[in-house]
Amino acid sequence: AASSLYLPIDNRARDLVENLIVLTNMPTTKKNYSLKLLERYNEKIKDTHPWLHKAIQDEIQQLQGSSINKERLNVFVSLANEGSRSIPNSHGQDTSSLYFLEAAYFFNLSSHFQFSFNLNVYEKGQQKKISTTNSYLSFGWDPFQIDIGYRDHWFSPFYDSSFLISTNAENSPSITFSNGIPLTSFKMNYEFFISKLNKTDGIRYEDISVSGNPKLFGIHIDFRPVEWIEIGLNRTMQFGGSRRTTDLEDFIKAFNDPVGKDNVVSKEEGEFGNQQASLDFVFNYHWQEVPFQIYYSYAAEDTAKLSNYRLGNLACSMGIFLPEIFKKYSFRYEFTERQTAWYTHHLYTNGYSNDGHVMGHWVGDTRVSGDSVGGQTHYLDFTKQISLQQKIKYFTRIIDHENYSSFNYSKGYELGMNYKDRVMEQNYDLLFVFGQTTLNNKFYNSTLGLSF
Repeated sequence: AASSLYLPIDNRARDLVENLIVLTNMPTTKKNYSLKLLERYNEKIKDTHPWLHKAIQDEIQQLQGSSINKERLNVFVSLANEGSRSIPNSHGQDTSSLYFLEAAYFFNLSSHFQFSFNLNVYEKGQQKKISTTNSYLSFGWDPFQIDIGYRDHWFSPFYDSSFLISTNAENSPSITFSNGIPLTSFKMNYEFFISKLNKTDGIRYEDISVSGNPKLFGIHIDFRPVEWIEIGLNRTMQFGGSRRTTDLEDFIKAFNDPVGKDNVVSKEEGEFGNQQASLDFVFNYHWQEVPFQIYYSYAAEDTAKLSNYRLGNLACSMGIFLPEIFKKYSFRYEFTERQTAWYTHHLYTNGYSNDGHVMGHWVGDTRVSGDSVGGQTHYLDFTKQISLQQKIKYFTRIIDHENYSSFNYSKGYELGMNYKDRVMEQNYDLLFVFGQTTLNNKFYNSTLGLSF
């Protein structure tokens, strides 16, 4: 039983895999998906959906067919109006860069050792930036695998957002423990990681502000009580940094008793840190041979009424996905609503962020930094997937912050179209986006990408 690398969350086969999930009840409350997991579930549609099976199998084969495998080699050029805007779920990128260069290769060193290499070059704040997001070493076995490096984490079944941890911010170095394929008859999966975040200022300690590198811990467990229902449980804990030292005993106490370690201590230096939790439900159905998926997430940023069993500062998300409308069309709608205080914290004045971007839902980057306003978001897309190389997607995002903030927000929106095709042995990627930010600034940007 060997270890396995993962299909990147933004891989070109992502929408095909989303269809596979509904058709086969593949686990979906944590991402990314191991190649071994994809291969196992893809076999289930070999006879019923041959074109989808072949497209996914072709991508898997390209990523693990030999000792060195190219995952992507991309060149993007962009044109946008003045000012920069954070791009959702893009590892901290914004629209200020005129170019984006990306190279990613998978190395199969042996059946128990693999390496993912990813190098990105782009501009941010008028300076060249080089990142190694999604570069990591994997080793282990099916039931127990260790990943060391800049691996993605995403604790949510949602396509467009994740309240606890997502790809919205730049990845930091982490150590991750997980299983590659489901365990036991309940199809259980687990993942936990510890990460050292980028250096930040504004960490409160003994009534002063210090700089340091906070830590982030995350844990996920999912299982299936019946074949068509998946339940996921998640926790993240932001702690430490500079003089805010913690030991294993502090960590265990904070995990088991968040009220005692975070809500009732008398001094800032006695508090452990910043915690969040969520509970996910996924239901896969077939109605008159039409497959569809309904999913829901219930999250909390704090406890309530000094009780570990009462949740405060709540957020809820609901989604529906129809993967097969006239075979090659799909439709998705997702809605989120959050109460106050998400991604802000009195111990970390820069909030639940890394390198200036919120580590959870991208909506945190649409507010003024430090503002705790709640609100709603909507996401809708309609996709025609013709093949692995050819796809057209129309999408929209709507952001509506509550009106009790001291800042004068307007309703934000984003309309976009993404077209991918292969012409004369060359892969093309066209993206057009326009809209209005929550600070009432109009924006547009267009991107042309070439894949080699």
